[in-house]
Amino acid sequence: MKKIATTPGPWRRTEWESPTSVDGVIQVVADARGCGLFESLVHGRSPRTVANARLAASAPALRDAMAALVAEWDATGRISGGTIEAARKALGGE
Repeated sequence: MKKIATTPGPWRRTEWESPTSVDGVIQVVADARGCGLFESLVHGRSPRTVANARLAASAPALRDAMAALVAEWDATGRISGGTIEAARKALGGE
């Protein structure tokens, strides 16, 4: 399988001050160094805007979990409980 080049994780959701935003902040997804990767097109702290930023910030963990599932399936034809639990954690589950 071809490796896709991405900005290394972890990524995180953060807020930056913005004088143009209704409530003075924008949602930003930043890399491990704190460099902004992108910002939300809808500024502010609405639940939907924050949820979208959290989802985007989880991209590296989701990609790693998916890669582990595919690799294990290709190698063994089955998926172990540990791999499922890692995927569940990447999705934000318990």
